Amino acid sequence: MPNTNRPTISTHVLDTTRGEPAAGVAVTLWRLDGKEQVAQGTRETDADGRIAALGDGALTAGTYRLSFEVGAYYKKKGTAAFLQRATLDVEITDPNRRYHIPLLMSPFACSSLSEAEQIGVINAHPRIGDRPDKVSALSFREQGYDRDTTPPEVLRRLATLNEEYEQKFGFRFVVFVNRRSKEAIVPVLEARLRGTRDEERRTALREILAIAEDRLKQGEV
Repeated sequence: MPNTNRPTISTHVLDTTRGEPAAGVAVTLWRLDGKEQVAQGTRETDADGRIAALGDGALTAGTYRLSFEVGAYYKKKGTAAFLQRATLDVEITDPNRRYHIPLLMSPFACSSLSEAEQIGVINAHPRIGDRPDKVSALSFREQGYDRDTTPPEVLRRLATLNEEYEQKFGFRFVVFVNRRSKEAIVPVLEARLRGTRDEERRTALREILAIAEDRLKQGEV
């Protein structure tokens, strides 16, 4: 068992496609020494998607690489993954402290962001039902503004729900519209208001990835 009291690198992997911790992801820690990389040990994420301590030896100052076996994880889940392996290179300047590296993972993309950075990504998306001049060209089409006949009372309801959502969770409501009408989104937003902040943060990130994957399939990115 690794000694988690010593300075180390830990990780937490979330499967944004399923909205749950990614258990059983193999992660290898390498130390980069010039053009060589020396394996420091391989671990698998636990039921909570965590590895408390990567590597078998003590940390020293220098560059390390984390390799996440994304494709193998999704293969076990019966899902074909476009992304097979995610690698992150990190610079350890103080070997006397602990370092934690979170990873958001899907079959198409991975991202290592702090919670504050995740909220920034979420808030970069337009509000559902916002004024057409406030959304991008892609969002304009995805939200159906080019064929919009939404009744004013539905737009007012969406505006109220968006405000309630942002007051409760501290970030914007994001959903993959997937060619649904704004009327159809109202009950979705109402239901998600009953969730917890952590659940909604994960759901929002999962929806963002779904939007990106759809745009990729449509050849729009």
